[in-house]
Amino acid sequence: MSDSPNETRSAALPPHYKRLAHGAASFVPPLYAALLRLAAFVRRVRGQGRVQEPASRRPVHGLSAAYCYNVWLRHLIYAHMDGLDDRPETVVELGPGASIGVGLAALISGSGRLHVVEPYDRLSIAANQTLFDELAEMFKRREPVIAYDVEGRRLSPAPNEFPHHILGEARLEEALEESRLNAIRASIETALGDGRRATGGDDGLIRRHRASALDDIPLPDNGVDFVFSQHTLEHIEDVPGLFRAIACWLKPGGHTSHIVDFGSHRQAETWDGHWAWSEWHWKLLRGRPTGSEER
Repeated sequence: MSDSPNETRSAALPPHYKRLAHGAASFVPPLYAALLRLAAFVRRVRGQGRVQEPASRRPVHGLSAAYCYNVWLRHLIYAHMDGLDDRPETVVELGPGASIGVGLAALISGSGRLHVVEPYDRLSIAANQTLFDELAEMFKRREPVIAYDVEGRRLSPAPNEFPHHILGEARLEEALEESRLNAIRASIETALGDGRRATGGDDGLIRRHRASALDDIPLPDNGVDFVFSQHTLEHIEDVPGLFRAIACWLKPGGHTSHIVDFGSHRQAETWDGHWAWSEWHWKLLRGRPTGSEER
């Protein structure tokens, strides 16, 4: 779960030439379109005859329930240590990818409403419900937090302990009431099963927003207690614009928490090798701007 690598090299890092070629080809639209069609054809051919694993058994973006559990508790412990609200009612998770497990952990531990901002349509209902069931059992068992240190500050109250000083028994008994857990589980299907841009009714516990632009995210001003992300901000280009939007969403006294991965995502020979890439290197890697980026 480390957020910054403690090794300078990895033995078998895959080259990122494929992504560079992808980005370079995007500057020649006819060639790019042909390559996309070819790639789709190859995927179809390779997929023929394969036995698909049931959705409930597939890994969700490689994230386990234990990972999501510890990430959420880490954010809560950060808030508690800094005197911020550790009982957020309305929570927003930015860019969770295929797994909304961290946000589900927030709901299970007592939050009342989860907004998920994820533009890509790759969230499996069955896999996330399985993740939810595992998370609920971890909270029922009061699983210990994995000890984690930042700048000499231990983020768990002690090695291998549950943060009872934040999640007291009375709070957890109410949060883990069976009818409440059933409602959260049902909300997963409601939020992830609809094809609209924003899904989940007004009475739902989970609301998903497929918007890819800040202006398209229909979150109310001064209506959110806590906004967080896990290894997401390194993929955002307009970070100042994002923080301006977050400032509008947050209620007075609300706060935001983000864990950022500054590593190379295994695209360079060293964890920080991408910091030395030239502007042209980044331009090719990113590819041709589309839509509003061209205007």
